[in-house]
Amino acid sequence: MLAAQREVAQGLAKRWKCEIHDFPPLCPIDWYSERYGRMVSLLELKCRYFASNKYPTTFLSVNKWFHLMRGSDAFGIPAIYVVRFTDGACWVPVRQIEARHQRVITNKEGNREPVIDVPVNQFGWVLRGGVDGGGGVGAGGDVGGVEGGALFPTYNKPPAIHLS
Repeated sequence: MLAAQREVAQGLAKRWKCEIHDFPPLCPIDWYSERYGRMVSLLELKCRYFASNKYPTTFLSVNKWFHLMRGSDAFGIPAIYVVRFTDGACWVPVRQIEARHQRVITNKEGNREPVIDVPVNQFGWVLRGGVDGGGGVGAGGDVGGVEGGALFPTYNKPPAIHLS
């Protein structure tokens, strides 16, 4: 699972012209993006092993939503939910997710967890193309308004510091 997420992170980094890193284990937020040494977004990446049109919604953990929103507010950067389906990856700003659409699920370990249902039609495409047997995600198609990372805060490269 983590290998698939890393592959998506690499595609996003190339598409959004940034670096994407994972936070240390046990951190409630898994990923962040960086430009010129500054954090520019928080990310939640999920990989689903079916096409984007199979179900009308996908879900995000209430716990993840909470921490992404708090982090976004604290750092003044966007939090982004990215889901890789078999036909490509799409994204939605976490701030646009309607948190009142909740339900409780039981995971395969038997734990119950509240989740937020997110309509798939609310997402914009960022990486188009199927995931073949080799696991590749294509990078064609619409990027939902984030070509070159327009969604992120704009930082210029910091000036060089010369010490005399």
